[in-house]
Amino acid sequence: MKMRKILIFAHSSGLGGAERSLLETIDLLKKEFIIYVIVPAKGKFYEKVLNAGIEDVFIVKSHFFYEKLGYSSLKKTIKQGVNFFSIMKSFYIAKRIGADVIYTNSIASWVGPIVSLMLKVPNIWHLRELSVGTSIGNPVFGRVLEKKILESAGFQYLVNSFYVQNWYSSRFGLVSTVAYQPVHIEVTKVGGVDFTKTKKISIFGRLQNQKRQHVVIDSLKFLPDTIVDKVEFHFYGAGSLAYFNFLKDRIDNRFLRNVFFHGHIDSIVDGFMDTNLVIAPSVGEAFGRVTVEAMIFGIPVIGASSGGTLELIGSKSERGSIFSEDNPMELSRKILDYIENTEKYDDKTKVAQNWLADNISKESYCQIFREKFL
Repeated sequence: MKMRKILIFAHSSGLGGAERSLLETIDLLKKEFIIYVIVPAKGKFYEKVLNAGIEDVFIVKSHFFYEKLGYSSLKKTIKQGVNFFSIMKSFYIAKRIGADVIYTNSIASWVGPIVSLMLKVPNIWHLRELSVGTSIGNPVFGRVLEKKILESAGFQYLVNSFYVQNWYSSRFGLVSTVAYQPVHIEVTKVGGVDFTKTKKISIFGRLQNQKRQHVVIDSLKFLPDTIVDKVEFHFYGAGSLAYFNFLKDRIDNRFLRNVFFHGHIDSIVDGFMDTNLVIAPSVGEAFGRVTVEAMIFGIPVIGASSGGTLELIGSKSERGSIFSEDNPMELSRKILDYIENTEKYDDKTKVAQNWLADNISKESYCQIFREKFL
Protein backbone atom coordinates (compact mmCIF):
# COMPACT_ATOMS: atom_id res chain seq x y z
CA MET A 1 0.00 0.00 0.00
CA LYS A 2 1.34 3.37 -1.03
CA MET A 3 2.16 5.63 1.93
CA ARG A 4 0.38 8.95 2.07
CA LYS A 5 2.26 12.23 2.27
CA ILE A 6 1.75 14.61 5.17
CA LEU A 7 2.94 18.21 5.28
CA ILE A 8 3.49 19.46 8.83
CA PHE A 9 3.44 23.16 9.69
CA ALA A 10 5.50 24.17 12.72
CA HIS A 11 4.68 27.63 14.09
CA SER A 12 8.10 28.09 15.71
CA SER A 13 11.70 27.00 15.35
CA GLY A 14 12.35 27.11 19.07
CA LEU A 15 12.38 24.07 21.30
CA GLY A 16 9.59 24.75 23.78
CA GLY A 17 6.91 22.35 24.92
CA ALA A 18 4.88 22.49 21.69
CA GLU A 19 7.95 21.84 19.55
CA ARG A 20 9.15 18.97 21.75
CA SER A 21 5.67 17.46 21.55
CA LEU A 22 5.70 17.84 17.77
CA LEU A 23 8.96 15.92 17.56
CA GLU A 24 7.29 13.08 19.43
CA THR A 25 4.29 13.28 17.08
CA ILE A 26 6.60 13.16 14.06
CA ASP A 27 8.15 10.00 15.48
CA LEU A 28 4.68 8.46 15.48
CA LEU A 29 3.59 9.77 12.07
CA LYS A 30 6.69 8.65 10.17
CA LYS A 31 5.49 5.08 10.54
CA GLU A 32 2.30 5.97 8.70
CA PHE A 33 3.28 8.82 6.35
CA ILE A 34 6.02 10.22 4.18
CA ILE A 35 6.70 13.41 6.15
CA TYR A 36 7.54 16.92 5.01
CA VAL A 37 7.90 19.80 7.44
CA ILE A 38 7.69 23.57 6.99
CA VAL A 39 9.39 25.73 9.64
CA PRO A 40 9.44 29.55 9.82
CA ALA A 41 13.19 29.83 10.40
CA LYS A 42 16.33 27.95 11.33
CA GLY A 43 16.64 27.11 15.00
CA LYS A 44 16.87 24.30 17.50
CA PHE A 45 13.66 22.66 16.33
CA TYR A 46 14.82 22.86 12.72
CA GLU A 47 18.10 21.15 13.67
CA LYS A 48 16.21 18.38 15.45
CA VAL A 49 13.85 17.83 12.51
CA LEU A 50 16.78 17.49 10.10
CA ASN A 51 17.81 14.39 12.03
CA ALA A 52 14.31 13.00 12.55
CA GLY A 53 14.34 10.65 9.56
CA ILE A 54 11.76 12.51 7.45
CA GLU A 55 11.59 13.24 3.73
CA ASP A 56 12.38 16.97 3.64
CA VAL A 57 12.30 20.26 5.58
CA PHE A 58 11.45 23.67 4.07
CA ILE A 59 12.06 27.09 5.58
CA VAL A 60 9.18 29.47 4.87
CA LYS A 61 9.21 32.63 6.94
CA SER A 62 5.93 33.49 8.65
CA HIS A 63 4.57 35.29 11.70
CA PHE A 64 1.92 34.46 14.26
CA PHE A 65 -1.62 35.42 13.34
CA TYR A 66 -2.04 36.65 16.91
CA GLU A 67 -0.60 39.62 18.79
CA LYS A 68 -0.51 40.20 22.54
CA LEU A 69 0.70 43.77 22.53
CA GLY A 70 -0.52 46.76 20.63
CA TYR A 71 0.85 46.97 17.14
CA SER A 72 0.98 49.70 14.53
CA SER A 73 -0.83 49.48 11.22
CA LEU A 74 2.52 49.44 9.42
CA LYS A 75 3.83 46.57 11.52
CA LYS A 76 0.62 44.65 10.99
CA THR A 77 0.74 45.24 7.24
CA ILE A 78 4.36 44.08 6.97
CA LYS A 79 3.81 40.95 9.06
CA GLN A 80 0.69 39.87 7.25
CA GLY A 81 2.28 40.68 3.91
CA VAL A 82 4.98 38.17 4.85
CA ASN A 83 2.24 35.71 5.81
CA PHE A 84 0.51 36.16 2.44
CA PHE A 85 3.71 35.12 0.65
CA SER A 86 4.15 32.33 3.17
CA ILE A 87 0.71 30.96 2.26
CA MET A 88 1.42 31.13 -1.46
CA LYS A 89 4.89 29.57 -1.15
CA SER A 90 3.57 26.83 1.13
CA PHE A 91 0.71 26.16 -1.27
CA TYR A 92 3.13 25.52 -4.13
CA ILE A 93 5.30 23.31 -1.92
CA ALA A 94 2.27 21.30 -0.83
CA LYS A 95 1.06 20.99 -4.42
CA ARG A 96 4.49 20.00 -5.73
CA ILE A 97 5.04 17.24 -3.18
CA GLY A 98 1.46 16.03 -3.54
CA ALA A 99 0.45 16.39 0.11
CA ASP A 100 -2.48 14.18 1.06
CA VAL A 101 -2.87 15.60 4.58
CA ILE A 102 -1.90 18.85 6.33
CA TYR A 103 -0.97 18.84 10.02
CA THR A 104 -0.90 22.20 11.85
CA ASN A 105 0.87 22.27 15.20
CA SER A 106 -0.75 25.33 16.79
CA ILE A 107 -3.58 27.81 16.47
CA ALA A 108 -0.90 30.52 16.34
CA SER A 109 -0.50 30.06 12.59
CA TRP A 110 -3.25 29.85 9.97
CA VAL A 111 -0.91 29.09 7.06
CA GLY A 112 -1.46 25.31 7.16
CA PRO A 113 -5.27 25.46 7.44
CA ILE A 114 -5.54 28.00 4.60
CA VAL A 115 -3.29 25.87 2.40
CA SER A 116 -5.44 22.82 3.14
CA LEU A 117 -8.54 24.75 2.08
CA MET A 118 -6.82 25.84 -1.13
CA LEU A 119 -5.76 22.27 -1.92
CA LYS A 120 -9.00 20.71 -0.64
CA VAL A 121 -7.12 18.20 1.50
CA PRO A 122 -7.79 17.34 5.16
CA ASN A 123 -6.19 19.40 7.90
CA ILE A 124 -5.47 18.01 11.36
CA TRP A 125 -5.29 21.06 13.57
CA HIS A 126 -3.56 20.50 16.90
CA LEU A 127 -4.95 23.15 19.24
CA ARG A 128 -2.38 23.30 22.01
CA GLU A 129 -3.39 26.64 23.50
CA LEU A 130 -6.40 28.88 23.97
CA SER A 131 -7.25 31.60 21.49
CA VAL A 132 -7.38 34.39 24.06
CA GLY A 133 -5.30 37.46 24.83
CA THR A 134 -3.87 35.96 28.03
CA SER A 135 -2.64 32.92 26.11
CA ILE A 136 -1.39 33.75 22.61
CA GLY A 137 -3.01 37.12 22.03
CA ASN A 138 -5.77 38.40 19.79
CA PRO A 139 -6.21 37.52 16.10
CA VAL A 140 -4.83 40.31 13.95
CA PHE A 141 -7.64 39.83 11.44
CA GLY A 142 -10.33 39.83 14.10
CA ARG A 143 -12.60 37.30 15.75
CA VAL A 144 -15.03 37.03 12.84
CA LEU A 145 -12.41 35.67 10.43
CA GLU A 146 -10.95 33.51 13.20
CA LYS A 147 -14.36 31.90 13.71
CA LYS A 148 -14.76 31.26 9.98
CA ILE A 149 -11.29 29.69 9.77
CA LEU A 150 -11.82 27.46 12.80
CA GLU A 151 -15.23 26.29 11.66
CA SER A 152 -14.16 25.46 8.10
CA ALA A 153 -15.43 22.14 6.80
CA GLY A 154 -12.92 19.34 6.52
CA PHE A 155 -10.84 20.22 9.58
CA GLN A 156 -10.25 17.71 12.33
CA TYR A 157 -9.20 18.94 15.74
CA LEU A 158 -6.80 17.40 18.20
CA VAL A 159 -6.49 18.95 21.67
CA ASN A 160 -4.13 18.27 24.54
CA SER A 161 -6.55 18.29 27.49
CA PHE A 162 -10.24 18.14 28.36
CA TYR A 163 -9.87 21.71 29.57
CA VAL A 164 -8.93 22.84 26.04
CA GLN A 165 -11.63 20.64 24.52
CA ASN A 166 -14.34 22.20 26.68
CA TRP A 167 -13.08 25.72 25.98
CA TYR A 168 -13.24 25.35 22.18
CA SER A 169 -16.54 23.51 22.36
CA SER A 170 -18.20 26.25 24.39
CA ARG A 171 -16.70 29.11 22.39
CA PHE A 172 -16.76 27.78 18.82
CA GLY A 173 -18.82 24.60 18.99
CA LEU A 174 -15.84 22.55 17.81
CA VAL A 175 -15.85 18.78 18.13
CA SER A 176 -12.34 17.65 19.02
CA THR A 177 -10.40 14.63 20.20
CA VAL A 178 -8.42 14.71 23.44
CA ALA A 179 -5.05 13.01 23.27
CA TYR A 180 -2.63 13.65 26.08
CA GLN A 181 0.70 14.21 24.40
CA PRO A 182 3.26 11.57 25.38
CA VAL A 183 6.17 13.13 27.24
CA HIS A 184 9.64 11.63 27.19
CA ILE A 185 12.31 12.63 29.65
CA GLU A 186 15.56 10.99 30.66
CA VAL A 187 15.21 10.19 34.35
CA THR A 188 18.55 10.15 36.13
CA LYS A 189 17.22 10.69 39.64
CA VAL A 190 14.17 9.52 41.54
CA GLY A 191 12.49 12.19 43.62
CA GLY A 192 12.64 11.95 47.37
CA VAL A 193 12.59 14.53 50.11
CA ASP A 194 14.92 14.98 53.06
CA PHE A 195 14.58 18.33 54.72
CA THR A 196 17.67 18.01 56.89
CA LYS A 197 19.33 20.83 54.97
CA THR A 198 18.45 23.56 52.50
CA LYS A 199 16.23 22.14 49.77
CA LYS A 200 15.45 23.27 46.29
CA ILE A 201 12.01 24.40 45.13
CA SER A 202 11.88 25.03 41.37
CA ILE A 203 9.54 26.98 39.11
CA PHE A 204 9.76 26.59 35.32
CA GLY A 205 8.33 28.78 32.58
CA ARG A 206 8.79 31.91 30.57
CA LEU A 207 8.88 35.02 32.78
CA GLN A 208 5.53 36.60 32.05
CA ASN A 209 2.40 37.55 33.95
CA GLN A 210 0.35 34.57 32.74
CA LYS A 211 2.87 32.16 34.25
CA ARG A 212 2.28 33.85 37.62
CA GLN A 213 5.80 33.62 39.02
CA HIS A 214 4.86 36.63 41.15
CA VAL A 215 2.39 34.46 43.09
CA VAL A 216 5.32 32.32 44.24
CA ILE A 217 7.32 35.43 45.14
CA ASP A 218 4.37 36.85 47.05
CA SER A 219 3.94 33.61 48.99
CA LEU A 220 7.34 34.11 50.64
CA LYS A 221 6.07 36.86 52.92
CA PHE A 222 3.64 34.38 54.48
CA LEU A 223 6.33 31.80 55.27
CA PRO A 224 7.66 31.70 58.85
CA ASP A 225 11.20 32.63 59.82
CA THR A 226 11.83 29.03 60.83
CA ILE A 227 12.17 27.85 57.22
CA VAL A 228 14.22 30.75 55.82
CA ASP A 229 17.41 28.69 56.05
CA LYS A 230 15.77 25.49 54.84
CA VAL A 231 14.58 26.34 51.33
CA GLU A 232 15.73 27.93 48.11
CA PHE A 233 13.53 29.05 45.24
CA HIS A 234 14.93 28.58 41.73
CA PHE A 235 13.26 30.15 38.70
CA TYR A 236 14.05 28.78 35.22
CA GLY A 237 13.02 30.66 32.10
CA ALA A 238 13.75 33.83 30.15
CA GLY A 239 11.22 36.49 29.30
CA SER A 240 10.19 40.07 29.92
CA LEU A 241 12.88 42.23 31.52
CA ALA A 242 10.17 44.43 33.02
CA TYR A 243 8.49 41.42 34.62
CA PHE A 244 11.86 40.10 35.84
CA ASN A 245 12.53 43.43 37.60
CA PHE A 246 8.98 43.39 38.93
CA LEU A 247 9.64 39.99 40.50
CA LYS A 248 12.95 41.02 42.04
CA ASP A 249 11.38 44.09 43.64
CA ARG A 250 8.70 41.93 45.33
CA ILE A 251 11.02 39.46 47.05
CA ASP A 252 10.64 39.39 50.83
CA ASN A 253 13.86 40.74 52.34
CA ARG A 254 14.23 37.61 54.47
CA PHE A 255 14.53 35.48 51.32
CA LEU A 256 16.77 37.67 49.17
CA ARG A 257 19.58 35.13 49.42
CA ASN A 258 17.23 32.24 48.78
CA VAL A 259 15.81 33.26 45.37
CA PHE A 260 17.70 32.51 42.14
CA PHE A 261 16.89 33.32 38.50
CA HIS A 262 18.67 31.07 36.01
CA GLY A 263 17.23 32.20 32.68
CA HIS A 264 16.63 29.77 29.82
CA ILE A 265 17.93 26.21 30.05
CA ASP A 266 18.10 23.83 27.09
CA SER A 267 17.36 20.72 29.15
CA ILE A 268 14.75 20.68 31.88
CA VAL A 269 16.59 17.75 33.41
CA ASP A 270 19.33 20.19 34.42
CA GLY A 271 16.76 22.10 36.44
CA PHE A 272 15.24 18.97 37.92
CA MET A 273 18.56 17.81 39.33
CA ASP A 274 18.44 18.11 43.13
CA THR A 275 14.97 19.65 42.98
CA ASN A 276 12.72 18.51 45.81
CA LEU A 277 9.52 20.28 44.83
CA VAL A 278 8.10 21.91 41.67
CA ILE A 279 5.55 24.73 41.84
CA ALA A 280 3.32 25.28 38.80
CA PRO A 281 1.53 28.62 39.45
CA SER A 282 0.43 29.38 35.87
CA VAL A 283 -3.23 30.10 35.13
CA GLY A 284 -5.05 28.77 32.07
CA GLU A 285 -2.31 26.28 31.25
CA ALA A 286 -3.59 24.32 28.26
CA PHE A 287 -1.76 21.15 29.21
CA GLY A 288 1.08 21.57 31.68
CA ARG A 289 4.08 19.73 30.27
CA VAL A 290 6.37 20.77 33.13
CA THR A 291 3.91 19.24 35.59
CA VAL A 292 4.00 15.96 33.69
CA GLU A 293 7.78 16.02 33.41
CA ALA A 294 8.14 16.59 37.15
CA MET A 295 5.75 13.70 37.84
CA ILE A 296 7.77 11.42 35.57
CA PHE A 297 10.92 12.49 37.36
CA GLY A 298 9.35 11.61 40.71
CA ILE A 299 9.17 15.18 42.03
CA PRO A 300 6.06 16.37 43.92
CA VAL A 301 4.12 19.22 42.31
CA ILE A 302 2.08 22.01 43.89
CA GLY A 303 -0.03 23.56 41.13
CA ALA A 304 -2.66 26.24 40.63
CA SER A 305 -6.27 25.09 40.41
CA SER A 306 -6.48 26.20 36.80
CA GLY A 307 -6.59 24.70 33.33
CA GLY A 308 -4.61 21.60 32.51
CA THR A 309 -2.67 21.77 35.77
CA LEU A 310 -5.80 21.00 37.77
CA GLU A 311 -6.64 18.20 35.36
CA LEU A 312 -3.21 16.60 35.73
CA ILE A 313 -2.93 16.84 39.51
CA GLY A 314 -6.60 16.11 40.13
CA SER A 315 -9.34 18.24 41.68
CA LYS A 316 -8.89 16.35 44.97
CA SER A 317 -5.08 16.65 44.88
CA GLU A 318 -4.75 12.96 44.13
CA ARG A 319 -1.42 13.33 42.31
CA GLY A 320 0.08 16.37 44.00
CA SER A 321 -1.32 19.42 45.71
CA ILE A 322 -3.60 22.18 44.44
CA PHE A 323 -3.86 25.78 45.61
CA SER A 324 -6.40 28.38 44.51
CA GLU A 325 -5.03 30.34 41.59
CA ASP A 326 -3.56 33.75 42.43
CA ASN A 327 -3.64 32.95 46.15
CA PRO A 328 -0.11 33.35 47.57
CA MET A 329 -1.24 32.84 51.18
CA GLU A 330 -2.72 29.44 50.35
CA LEU A 331 0.39 28.55 48.37
CA SER A 332 2.55 29.31 51.41
CA ARG A 333 0.42 26.92 53.46
CA LYS A 334 0.90 24.23 50.83
CA ILE A 335 4.69 24.73 50.92
CA LEU A 336 4.65 24.36 54.70
CA ASP A 337 2.42 21.31 54.46
CA TYR A 338 4.92 19.80 52.06
CA ILE A 339 7.80 20.41 54.47
CA GLU A 340 5.89 18.92 57.39
CA ASN A 341 4.34 15.96 55.54
CA THR A 342 6.97 14.84 53.07
CA GLU A 343 5.96 11.20 53.22
CA LYS A 344 2.44 12.08 52.05
CA TYR A 345 3.85 13.90 49.03
CA ASP A 346 6.20 11.03 48.23
CA ASP A 347 3.19 8.71 48.15
CA LYS A 348 1.44 11.07 45.74
CA THR A 349 4.36 10.96 43.32
CA LYS A 350 3.90 7.19 43.07
CA VAL A 351 0.18 7.64 42.42
CA ALA A 352 1.02 10.24 39.76
CA GLN A 353 3.48 7.96 37.98
CA ASN A 354 0.96 5.12 37.88
CA TRP A 355 -1.67 7.49 36.47
CA LEU A 356 0.76 8.75 33.83
CA ALA A 357 1.51 5.21 32.72
CA ASP A 358 -2.19 4.66 32.01
CA ASN A 359 -3.13 8.08 30.62
CA ILE A 360 -0.12 9.91 29.23
CA SER A 361 1.95 7.40 27.35
CA LYS A 362 3.09 6.85 23.81
CA GLU A 363 0.90 3.77 23.59
CA SER A 364 -2.32 5.55 24.58
CA TYR A 365 -1.53 8.55 22.35
CA CYS A 366 -0.81 6.32 19.35
CA GLN A 367 -4.02 4.38 19.88
CA ILE A 368 -6.16 7.54 19.98
CA PHE A 369 -4.32 9.12 17.05
CA ARG A 370 -4.67 6.02 14.87
CA GLU A 371 -8.33 5.50 15.69
CA LYS A 372 -9.30 9.10 14.95
CA PHE A 373 -6.93 10.34 12.28
CA LEU A 374 -5.04 7.62 10.43
